[in-house]
Amino acid sequence: MKLYSSASYYQTMKQATTRLSGIFLFILITLNLTAQKKNEFIVKIGDQKVGKEEFVANYQKNNTNILDEKDRKTPAEYLELYLNFKLKVLEAQNLGYDTVNSFIQELKGYRQELAKPYLTDVSFNEEMVQTAYHRTKYERKASHLLILVTPEASPADTLVAWNKINDLRKQIVAGADFNEMAAKYSEDPSAAQNKGSLDYFSAFQMVFPFEDMTYRTPVGQVSGIVRTRFGYHLIKVHDERITPGEIKVAHIMKMFPQQASEETIDKLKLSADSIWQKATLGTDFAELAKAYSDDKQSAVEGGVMNWFTPTNMVPEFAEAAFALKNDGDISPVIRTSFGWHIIKRLEFRSTPPFEKMRTDLETKIKQNPAISKYS
Repeated sequence: MKLYSSASYYQTMKQATTRLSGIFLFILITLNLTAQKKNEFIVKIGDQKVGKEEFVANYQKNNTNILDEKDRKTPAEYLELYLNFKLKVLEAQNLGYDTVNSFIQELKGYRQELAKPYLTDVSFNEEMVQTAYHRTKYERKASHLLILVTPEASPADTLVAWNKINDLRKQIVAGADFNEMAAKYSEDPSAAQNKGSLDYFSAFQMVFPFEDMTYRTPVGQVSGIVRTRFGYHLIKVHDERITPGEIKVAHIMKMFPQQASEETIDKLKLSADSIWQKATLGTDFAELAKAYSDDKQSAVEGGVMNWFTPTNMVPEFAEAAFALKNDGDISPVIRTSFGWHIIKRLEFRSTPPFEKMRTDLETKIKQNPAISKYS
């Protein structure tokens, strides 16, 4: 079995790049591929040759119709992506991974990347927006296990990481507890404490390959292996719920330091209780916030906060806020890691209809650099 080291990869890249000067001219001067020599190639990988005709045809097909200049790849950039794909196929064949479903899925991702420009396809764009809208309506709760591997990792290092997480997946499928395995083996620094738990999230809140795999995995099941810019992940989906909507509240906070003693915390609770009594007896909530709240940014606005959903707010705070049934209702004093809070519901709105969200969804898909493209 032969593994391609990073040295051999860069040697291959150098060899191919030296032939690119002619390809630049070839692309710029003519679209007539039939006039070229049929056996001309730009690089040899093992016993396989990457032909100039094959490369140029793919480059022209998938790169010349992209309207946004920043999304276009130079021939050199496209060549690197193309060779990564070819190397992974060859190594998978050498190691017998070419029939393993999770590795096939990774290679599918390379094919999709090579198959751009998807943003110029109107019907495909519509599918992306519809998918994003559906996911804003349903939140998923999941845990994950991460094995780190950088986007720049050599094919050999990539296969080592893949093999490691594949072995872990086999153990989990055989009955090992997912969260205990995450606590023991995950290379996410927070996993030792949270055992990989991520709580609820929905569209645009995770890197896209992670989000996509989460929504494609049935509740209660463990995903296949998925790669993001952080490395390889396994995901266990625990629950799905309808997104409750968005809420706007005002709050009053009595803040305590993270290292505060229980005595200090109890004294602040007495202060919060006193403020709560005034609020429930009819004293103007906004004036109480201005006078007593330690959240100075919202205090000047009478305690008013921006709209939020359960997934982009501290869980304890979100739970108390969404438990309020009517505008004007005031919560009991609740505790978060930041302090004691009193919450007043001001307004609630459910997830808007698709057409009202379309423009915002399209903008997020096209412009947010943290989101990979929908597929």
